[in-house]
Amino acid sequence: MYRDALLAADSQIEALRTQLARTEADLARSHRDRERALGELERVREGVAPDPTLAEEADYVWARRGLLLFGALAVVGTSLVVREVVSRWMPEMLLDARGLRNFFWSVEHGHGAMGLAATGFVAMLGLPWIVMPWLGARGLDRQRRWGWMLAVAACCLFVLSPLLPVAVFALIVLLSPRVRRVFFATA
Repeated sequence: MYRDALLAADSQIEALRTQLARTEADLARSHRDRERALGELERVREGVAPDPTLAEEADYVWARRGLLLFGALAVVGTSLVVREVVSRWMPEMLLDARGLRNFFWSVEHGHGAMGLAATGFVAMLGLPWIVMPWLGARGLDRQRRWGWMLAVAACCLFVLSPLLPVAVFALIVLLSPRVRRVFFATA
């Protein structure tokens, strides 16, 4: 009788585990549905009309890719400028203990403070060029009005660069009537 009671308890535990797994899956599904509904509510509040076919339009896809390209090129350009500033203001930058010691010595004796300030200034100056296109592309993916605004602002920033054709193309796509209808829906 003792063995039968253990087997019965084990089968009950297994049944409860199965039921718990099903309940957890249902809970996760309901959380996803809730998040989706909250996103739709926010879009309605913003005045954005969700259009799933917009993400498949070729010009729109290329405009989003252009924004990601802008951000990547801004990272490369900013890092090259930071490297140049560091090499001019702080001599003998080596990637070992001796280079680190030289860096701390130059900062301690006042020579590297200007280099650090110039590096920070260049990094802060390059930050909008890096962040705005990536956040704009993310907002466009989620079909948020702030994403559209950031994407347009980022394209305007890059109009003044050698990437003028890509920036103008992205601006034309973002300012097209179909895209504006999605991000500025009439009630």
